[in-house]
Amino acid sequence: MPKLRLRWRFLTTILLIELAMPAQFALAYRVAIVLDEDLAPYRKVTAGIRAQTRMEIQTYYLQESHTSPEKTLDEAKMAKPDLYVAVGPKSANALQKKTQTVPIIFCMVPRPEEYALIQPNIVGVRLEQSRGAQISLMKELFPSHARIGVMYHPRMSADLVEEMRKSLEGQQRKIVAIKVPDPKDAARVLKGYAGEIDLLWMLSDPSALHMESFDASLQFCFANKVPFVALSEAFVAKGALLGVSADYLNLGRQVGQLANEILFENLDIKKLTLLDQDVVHLSLNMKTAEKIGLGAQFAGDVLQVAAKHSYAVMPLSP
Repeated sequence: MPKLRLRWRFLTTILLIELAMPAQFALAYRVAIVLDEDLAPYRKVTAGIRAQTRMEIQTYYLQESHTSPEKTLDEAKMAKPDLYVAVGPKSANALQKKTQTVPIIFCMVPRPEEYALIQPNIVGVRLEQSRGAQISLMKELFPSHARIGVMYHPRMSADLVEEMRKSLEGQQRKIVAIKVPDPKDAARVLKGYAGEIDLLWMLSDPSALHMESFDASLQFCFANKVPFVALSEAFVAKGALLGVSADYLNLGRQVGQLANEILFENLDIKKLTLLDQDVVHLSLNMKTAEKIGLGAQFAGDVLQVAAKHSYAVMPLSP
């Protein structure tokens, strides 16, 4: 009898806890997550969303081999979700054309300003840091590096480079614009900038992201002992000094929390603007730091900046 009584008390306690749980933890709403395709970063974002909210979640892949994107969106719509999450630019574009009433949160969209995601029912979390945050990070990590080189395709990123140039006016720093229309010419073009830049900062640009351009940038930075800041841990593993990228799991958590607030707390999506990430992931190549003469001191500086902003840090020694 004592054991039965103890077990009954335990079950009663669990039931009371469940009844006392706040509304945001009930499976009261449906969320449809639409992903461009099945990629590891997208899966991490989805895992973060699931970890942050206990809504009923269904996932759909826009590039399913057995169906068309339009059919995938129709399937998602038939589930009557209370909110959509678009993971990737194709999903974001497609969903905003599909509905103007159901709330949409987008993420994993590079340079979202270029996609005209401006309907009143849509809001997003940036993949990259905002321009102001990037420049602030440059100043903190490289206080004595005044000439910042950026490689770009003139037709694709001229506006972005001009925006960066203007944002640095009066700050004793300047953007050195390196035009590379064809990645095959990257090595030749970079040779002309030896001694002209103190830092090479990778943009989200087709010329800069091309592997031929990356290899040329890496060799240039090694030869001239110039720090090379890239956009992901993958580039750091291949030799770039520092990577500044999204923490995909945390990005998903941020999206999940935003969904909670929109659905459970009636946060007005119409009043929201494009949000910055809560957490940025920094990756550091220790061998490259030694190779270009920065060494352990720079690693300490990175850790200090990361601690100040609560950024995640991944030291690499490939």
